[in-house]
Amino acid sequence: MTANLPEAPASLNFTGISSKGWRIQFTLRGDDEIKLLDRFAAFVKLLEEYHVTPNGHAEPSHVISQRQTADVNATPEAEEHTEGAPELPKAKAQIATAVEEYFEAETLEGSMNKGKVYWKVKGGKFSKYGVTIWPEVLKEAGINTEELDPAQIYNMSGKAYYTLTDDGKPQKVVRLVRQ
Repeated sequence: MTANLPEAPASLNFTGISSKGWRIQFTLRGDDEIKLLDRFAAFVKLLEEYHVTPNGHAEPSHVISQRQTADVNATPEAEEHTEGAPELPKAKAQIATAVEEYFEAETLEGSMNKGKVYWKVKGGKFSKYGVTIWPEVLKEAGINTEELDPAQIYNMSGKAYYTLTDDGKPQKVVRLVRQ
């Protein structure tokens, strides 16, 4: 069992649909990426035994998702306060998976609370307050938060996939697919 860490050096977050139609979310955390992938492979087999399929997939869970290559482009249409904002680093290839709730991402904004940096993606219906995104999700999208200044507002375009709380409010961005 992994010790309680403030932020796991390695994590996998995914959602699925139970055989009865329940939308469920799983997060596996660990301190070793290879061991985490091995745990994930074993967990996928268990999910298949229980007939859990990836969220939004009509196909069996063993179907591999298509790869999409993404870049970050500054959006000239962004709000005035983002004019002249730095561009995020270029992204590597990303894997796009099942269709979840998403919105058009426009900016990435940081804030600090008690010395800890928090990030939010803003855009679409979440332009005012944004939706929280954790560093591991940004890393999966090719963004190194250590190179970012939380006092800056970064332009971005793409889709921010998010999960909902039980009462239907946005919980967090679980995947960022940049254009």
